[in-house]
Amino acid sequence: MHKHPGSGRRIVWWSLGLVVVLLMLGPTSLAKNAAGQVVAVVSFSPIADMVRNVGGDQVEVVLAVPNGQNMHFFEPAATVLARLAGDADVFFINGLNLEFAQRPLYESALGERPDLRVVNLAHSVLIFRAELEGLGRAEFRRSPLRPLNPAFDELFLGPVDNTDPHAFLDPENGIAYVKMIRDVLSEIDPENASSYAANAETYIAQIEAVDQQIAALMATIPPELRRIATTGEGFNYMAARYGISLEGELFDTLNLGVTTDPSPQALANVARQIRALGIPAIFREFTIDAAITEAVARAAGLTKVGTLSEVLLPSPEWDTYLEYLLANARVVVETLTGRPVS
Repeated sequence: MHKHPGSGRRIVWWSLGLVVVLLMLGPTSLAKNAAGQVVAVVSFSPIADMVRNVGGDQVEVVLAVPNGQNMHFFEPAATVLARLAGDADVFFINGLNLEFAQRPLYESALGERPDLRVVNLAHSVLIFRAELEGLGRAEFRRSPLRPLNPAFDELFLGPVDNTDPHAFLDPENGIAYVKMIRDVLSEIDPENASSYAANAETYIAQIEAVDQQIAALMATIPPELRRIATTGEGFNYMAARYGISLEGELFDTLNLGVTTDPSPQALANVARQIRALGIPAIFREFTIDAAITEAVARAAGLTKVGTLSEVLLPSPEWDTYLEYLLANARVVVETLTGRPVS
């Protein structure tokens, strides 16, 4: 489970030459596919949608973990790993340990591609502001890992391995990801750099518009309701961006990433803490059994229970990065206020 003790959410963006770390395992060469497109393998769905929007028709996006799949358990298909080991031109990952479940398979594929550029987006472009007067990092308790090759630690974790990886849930951070994607694609495919720049400019404007729309929605939540409990701590950045206090660690004792059947006593303990803190609503990640949060809500005397997602879902209101940001915000507002949001 991830731990984010402060209100870290904002980014500091430096120019590509100063700080962006493009992690490479040797020299690169641009292969492209039979259609003349750059082949970009992408670790998970929000980033894949960003790459599609920036790359347009010039980039083939190969998604490793499809929409609606749990990043903590899903294993990429052999066809994806074959592209990674074969004709991929670039591999975009979030980094900061988000890909821990897939990492052993990626290590094997990357071992056959010493020339492949791997871009760790999160640690390459983000510094999180923990306090107004200083810079800090959003920490989390590392999940148990299978035996891994330490030679890949810097690639998949980054130089700081205790940073909450879910930065993309803050649109400002999403914009930083888009800028990084634009610059990487432009560097490896300079002939289409102007197209990538134009696409990124359009897409950034769309993200900014969605950010403003979400802020307006969140502003309708009364102050006394702006505190929530979640089954995980992946929504800290969204909460911090829009002034919501989030208690994600309350469910840690249930070990929901390991067990699907917590004891009644454990559920009752969580419910007692929620009552004591006066939290008005509980939100579960879509991968968590609804019966668990419903049981806690009943024991805590709550009727406000919602479902959020850290990944894109295969439905019209959740299948793009922009829709996904809006959909999560609508769930928060509708659950807390009891009013439908159009």
